Amino acid sequence: MKIFIGSDHGGFKLKSRLKGYLKNSKDLGALRYKKTDDYPIYAVRVAKHVAKNKNSVGILICSSGQGVGIVANKIKGIRAAVVETIRDAKLAREDEDCNILCLSGRHTSLEKSKKIINVFLNTKPKTMKKYKRRINEITKLEEGNFNKTYKIVPTVIAKNQKEFDERFKRIKGFTNILQIDIMDGKFVKNKSDWFNIKLPSGKIYEAHLMINNPEEWVKKNYSKYDIIIANLERIKDPDSFIKFVKSKKKKVGFALNPETSLLKLLPYHNDIDRVLILTVHPGMYGAKFLPEVVTKIEMLRVFFDKDIEIDGSMNPKNIKLCKEAGANIFSVGSFIQDSKNIPQAIKKLKDILR
Repeated sequence: MKIFIGSDHGGFKLKSRLKGYLKNSKDLGALRYKKTDDYPIYAVRVAKHVAKNKNSVGILICSSGQGVGIVANKIKGIRAAVVETIRDAKLAREDEDCNILCLSGRHTSLEKSKKIINVFLNTKPKTMKKYKRRINEITKLEEGNFNKTYKIVPTVIAKNQKEFDERFKRIKGFTNILQIDIMDGKFVKNKSDWFNIKLPSGKIYEAHLMINNPEEWVKKNYSKYDIIIANLERIKDPDSFIKFVKSKKKKVGFALNPETSLLKLLPYHNDIDRVLILTVHPGMYGAKFLPEVVTKIEMLRVFFDKDIEIDGSMNPKNIKLCKEAGANIFSVGSFIQDSKNIPQAIKKLKDILR
């Protein structure tokens, strides 16, 4: 049986002492004590590994055990229980087929933790019909949480109308949706589509605004686009921005740079239609993929049940990583635009989403 273990600062000391006891466990962090770390990161990490690995279990520890339990239970396939007694551990496994044990680093001693873990690991779930029926009912609830529709969205970066027309012509027959990258040369170094662009009819257009004053731009240009996504870092009044875009019957989303915390998004996530996560430092085709952003996608999916779009160095390998983390829309630039066989390139990407 594989055992995955994780904790924040509140459970770090107990976890460190338990690792010698759990010799075959895999520690998914925190790997060093940091008083300001957040338990959701480690709860998601352990829960994802348990959900992916059949016949595995997880052990999560925070100050109370409650926080990691709440987060872990957001992940499909997870049945986490906060356990304080040996009897609780036995019942959690026997009756609920619990696969993640949550402990309090503040209130549970090392010796008591060992006893609880021993019972948890050596108790088998009951196989009677009523127990299986209950687990099946939980599974049905999970299936209804978010019906993901996977999409590939080709992106266009152009310095003038002629370049846009050339890029559009190459891909128009293979997609019904396009992302237009709007860059002003200030928020990011490059300029793109920073002119009175003429968009051919018959397509769905998504504007990604990487500019210093998205509020002014959207007032003048909203009518050309179906979906408007602006980098949150440059929006002065996010509530007003959302209200304006929605008043024009358009979908609205916020984009986050790699270093921007999800905490900045929390006040607005219920009011927007999608979140775009940048997995590169933005501004040009072919920028380097930042793998550390994958954890941000996992974290976002815990509390956001709408579209999560990923933009930056999207190729088959990176799309697979981001899809597994919880994303469902993928903006693709150079992998398509630089391809000598665009239909084959798009097929490769779509095959990953099946």
